[in-house]
Amino acid sequence: MNKQITVTVNGKPRLAVADMTLSEIINGEKPCGGHGKCGKCKVVTDGALSELTEVEKKLLNDDELEKGVRLACLTYALGDCNIRTLSENERSQIVTDGALPEFEIKPTFAKYGIAIDIGTTTLAARLYNTEGKLLAKALASIPSKNGERTLYPVLRRLLTARRKSLRKR
Repeated sequence: MNKQITVTVNGKPRLAVADMTLSEIINGEKPCGGHGKCGKCKVVTDGALSELTEVEKKLLNDDELEKGVRLACLTYALGDCNIRTLSENERSQIVTDGALPEFEIKPTFAKYGIAIDIGTTTLAARLYNTEGKLLAKALASIPSKNGERTLYPVLRRLLTARRKSLRKR
């Protein structure tokens, strides 16, 4: 028989079954499929929980670990516990700037070029001129419907089309 436990989520107690992941308990999104790769399911928690996984030790920084931050998709409730879900700002910080190694600029465009990064939860775009100067940048969150990112089907079709074109070569 499954052991019934009390899990307090954002101050509201609810009944759950022991050995469920925190994601299952809070019905949270799992953009990376629950593999602990994206860090989008961070929660602050305490109580009877599974041990930190190696993935969590690598993905979470010391400050987060000290505050009790865990990945909901990899953490199991073993007994009574508390969970506080994080706001969008607390949960993720989108990195839009970074260091690139020196490279020779060889534009293949006449006036402007665009770089687009289609991530799991975010779409980022940058517009450059022929000298490599950043002219504009934009970010957009990819909306989800019933927990599944709406861009996933589009990406699947793009990847399938790309694979088919590579096979024809």
